[in-house]
Amino acid sequence: MPPLKRKRPPAARRKSPDQSLKETAESVVVAFILAFVFRAYVVEAFQIPTGSMAPTLLGHHVRAQCEQCGYAFKSDAGSADASGDAELRCPMCFNPLYVDNRPGGHAGDRILVQKYLYRFAEPKRYDVAVFKNPEDPDTNFIKRLVGLPGETLMLLDGNVYTQPAPHADWAVARKTSPEVNPRWERIQRDVFQPIYHSRYVPEDEGAGVQRRGAFWTFPWQPDEADDTWDIDLASGDAVVTWAPDAASAVSDGPDQSASTGALRFDFSPHPDYRSAYHADYAMYPYNQPGGSGLTRTPLEDLRLAVTVTPSTDDVSVTLSSLARLDGPPVPVHARFAADGTVELVAGPNDAVVRRVTLPPFLQANDETTLEFWVVDQSFLLWIDGEVALRHEHDLAYDQLVNRPNLTDARGQDIRVTLTGSGGATLRDLELDRDLFYDDGGVGFNYRAGLPRAPDGRVSPRFNRAVTLEPDHFFMVGDNAPHSEDSRKWVAVHPAVANQHFAGRRGPEVHGRVPRNLLMGRAFLVYYPAPQSITENGRAVLPNLGEIRFIH
Repeated sequence: MPPLKRKRPPAARRKSPDQSLKETAESVVVAFILAFVFRAYVVEAFQIPTGSMAPTLLGHHVRAQCEQCGYAFKSDAGSADASGDAELRCPMCFNPLYVDNRPGGHAGDRILVQKYLYRFAEPKRYDVAVFKNPEDPDTNFIKRLVGLPGETLMLLDGNVYTQPAPHADWAVARKTSPEVNPRWERIQRDVFQPIYHSRYVPEDEGAGVQRRGAFWTFPWQPDEADDTWDIDLASGDAVVTWAPDAASAVSDGPDQSASTGALRFDFSPHPDYRSAYHADYAMYPYNQPGGSGLTRTPLEDLRLAVTVTPSTDDVSVTLSSLARLDGPPVPVHARFAADGTVELVAGPNDAVVRRVTLPPFLQANDETTLEFWVVDQSFLLWIDGEVALRHEHDLAYDQLVNRPNLTDARGQDIRVTLTGSGGATLRDLELDRDLFYDDGGVGFNYRAGLPRAPDGRVSPRFNRAVTLEPDHFFMVGDNAPHSEDSRKWVAVHPAVANQHFAGRRGPEVHGRVPRNLLMGRAFLVYYPAPQSITENGRAVLPNLGEIRFIH
């Protein structure tokens, strides 16, 4: 077969250099037009200026990495003093840190927003929404949408409660409900904030930190009389081994025996030093050093997780916390049994609330990650990232306001208990807290807040519940103690009032965001705050590792 010959185009069809240049220019113009159309009608880029949505989204901030335990975290740039220096404290090991902020810190995250999404789809509760500030429509705000049109809303014990219609029952607005938002799992996981993770152990195991005025010991500790535990901190990633003595085993049948050992999380590892895992810098590290006031509130909604490697097939694991059901705080246990039984047990009598039976999943020498969520009056038990059991309990209004308050975090009884004839190794012990929507307390006039007095009582005269009209929304920042949002606004721009509130003024319109002010839902951090590579901060590297979807 003769070789194929490429045909030359006819002379009339050949492109001259001028024609090619013209077509290239036209393509560039079309690309620019499409880009502008895309920006105008599909997505738009914004930059986060403040820390009101921290740590979900970062405004102007400084970065710190503890030289003792290696934990990296961010703090608001306002924490720097006049010289540009920031004195922080590691929320994991309490090590004092000195952060040189003279280059000016790091700029806020740059995000993409789905514009006009809400013209075609209804906003979902807990969306991260961008909208025009009702006080100043020339300013764009970004907050989490917590209140929907037509409902009455209140903030109690850090949670959102709603009443869909007058005289209807109050109900907690769960972030963990697929009916509330189909992205519920990603939302909830993203808003959990670490209290302590066992992979962060200071190099000196706390000895050197003590000399600098802060005291650290490993917070997961067994009872004094329990010598079945070995805690190895030498590698910087705590490895906890449970090795029960066969002589101390309790008979559990004719041919088998079982032992029990428990670890308890101590929020105050050093009895002579008050600052620990219930301190402001640990609960809200982004807000250092101004503090957040969270120490006056209880810690009820949390996530407890652990990775377990049993040495035998008969080891069972129980994750425990205190929680309020319809009365005083009671122990609540998530039991993961060796035979595959998963159950939620509550109360002083260990009554079984819910139980499921699965194929055995705690196998000898295999790693299994277990999680226990206590969030928004719901309990979720997880095995290797899958929900094994879910239980929700709804309380009447009288039960909500009359049930006794929890103490602060130090009164929370959080435990990991193992039972079996063999031992087990524990890694990645993680304790996180949920968002806490600050109600302002008795002395502050936070809109929608229903605060408890120091004795735990709720007074009806402090009930500042908000009723939203059709097409009005309520917005709160994730960094609730340091967020100017629907709870605190005290003005409405005259143009907004005339267009959306029929000329009304005063408290009945404050804090509401009309639908027409919604610009869209934030969905991607496309350019996280870059990393400085020079002392003056002028040369930076893109921080591609923190590109992430927004939930």
